[in-house]
Amino acid sequence: MVLFAWRLFRDRLPTKKNLYHRHVIDIEARSCVGDYGEVETSSHLFLHCNLFGFVWNLINRWLGVSLVMLFDAPTLFN
Repeated sequence: MVLFAWRLFRDRLPTKKNLYHRHVIDIEARSCVGDYGEVETSSHLFLHCNLFGFVWNLINRWLGVSLVMLFDAPTLFN
């Protein structure tokens, strides 16, 4: 969990945006699988994606947690 949090805060998760910047994937492959047209970033996956945002809301409800969704993921987890 600590490694995941560190990677999230430092924007080092293997999102498609980061993979593109490291020349692992092409520019056409940067789109999020759950929200066509949006670039997959950690903030998009955890906060703004229609598909994965729905999953996070279900998890939060199951845990009984109420969160205020901020603009970027590191600020949320901070």
